[in-house]
Amino acid sequence: VIQAIPAQFPDGMAATAAYVHTDGGAGLKFGLYGAPRTTTCGSYPAQYGYEVADANTMASWGIDYWKYDWCTDAPSIWGSSSAGGQNAYQTMGTALANTGRPISYLVNEAASFAPSWFQTVGASTVRLFEDNGGGTWYSKAQADLSFATPYQNKGHWLDFDMLMGGLTENAAHGAPQTLSDVEARAQFNWYSVAAAPLFIGNAITNLDTYNLQTYSNAEVIAVDQDSLGTMGSLVATTTCGATVCQVWARQLQTGWALAVINYDPSAAHTIPATWSMFGQSG
Repeated sequence: VIQAIPAQFPDGMAATAAYVHTDGGAGLKFGLYGAPRTTTCGSYPAQYGYEVADANTMASWGIDYWKYDWCTDAPSIWGSSSAGGQNAYQTMGTALANTGRPISYLVNEAASFAPSWFQTVGASTVRLFEDNGGGTWYSKAQADLSFATPYQNKGHWLDFDMLMGGLTENAAHGAPQTLSDVEARAQFNWYSVAAAPLFIGNAITNLDTYNLQTYSNAEVIAVDQDSLGTMGSLVATTTCGATVCQVWARQLQTGWALAVINYDPSAAHTIPATWSMFGQSG
């Protein structure tokens, strides 16, 4: 059964959660991480066989958010098909729902790209694609997301993995997770127009002034959190040097937001954007 490590949490997890929920944590939400196997990706005890017990424990602690990560050996337990993943996440989703506590549930089964069922297992968020590393967020922005957009709506979100501003350590999946300040800001702007969750991957205390300004920009955050809840879409792609430039558009409650992205690090480019690109006149 899941439990706190005494040396790291001497007051216990319930006390830690209470601190985060109050002024000590500036009224924040509190989340934890697990996996549908015997150990997590970080080799800590996981939930396989203890889903109900762990869900009840976490509810008693007062957690608000739960990320459930497929990891590498889950197929040996649940099977490698999408149906196996769905069964694993349904088991945990049912256990969380039965606690009676509202817990936001993120499922990460990126390997099978299975957003079609994440809502049915009680999840509010689903990860698309593998972990970010190096320039992989670029390829996500340039991918055809039309397969996933039907499953995103208000209250149900598509997660493109963490925001990478200020990260310098090596990724678990290869390339160093290092973005320039401008790249980190471009990622943040695109995430907001795409209506993606804004998970900062770096520790808040490690953010320099530039990245802190990026991640606290109230106007961009307002785009991400717009009450209409629609996802932005790619409306134009043009050639920029050896790569491309893009225009993304998102309908908001009171208008539109655009993200204009130049992927060419060697030069500036003129990127045309017209109203007709996203079905407007004038």
